[in-house]
Amino acid sequence: MPRMIVGVAIALCVLATHPAHVLASDDAVAEAFAGETAEAVIALLKNSNPEQRKQEFLKIFVSKVDIRRVARFALGQYARTPTEDQLKEYINILKEFITKVYVSRLSDYSDAMVKITDSTNKGSRGKEVIVKSHITMAGKDQSVNLNWWLLREDGGYKIFDLQVAGIWLAQEQRATFVSILKKGDGKFPVLLSHLRKQIENASKT
Repeated sequence: MPRMIVGVAIALCVLATHPAHVLASDDAVAEAFAGETAEAVIALLKNSNPEQRKQEFLKIFVSKVDIRRVARFALGQYARTPTEDQLKEYINILKEFITKVYVSRLSDYSDAMVKITDSTNKGSRGKEVIVKSHITMAGKDQSVNLNWWLLREDGGYKIFDLQVAGIWLAQEQRATFVSILKKGDGKFPVLLSHLRKQIENASKT
């Protein structure tokens, strides 16, 4: 299962708390975005209807993540390979995979907490910010560092990547997809077939 999507699911499922020093950070608005995104998913977990939970999660995911940019990034040097129709299918397959596999597991993280600690601007164009936080699970003393790579878009923010325990998940996912495409002689249907197979296997469990 793609670790990038796992990381996104974890990040979206944990309840954020904002310490007092957040207001003095580089980008309190970006930090609030990360916290509010998590809170929105916590709210949907209260819905007892599994299908409604999936649809609500998908709406949040689509609205908070720059999925088109992430999807293209994950293709690496093959980003120009798919036709526009293939790209649309690829993105839709990723969405379906998320809803079929991970939404049912969101409850595993309902007792977790992510604390926003700081944020810093990234790059020189003023369009990116890194929000730093860490995840703590109930009953465990150890925490895991979680950094959000956010893009400033249309006066708001979108998630581009997440760094969990030192690993940038979209970058790791890119290595996986590029490997699949390379083994398939760069033929994009090979990747689509691989993703469909994962969805099929998930539907059987």
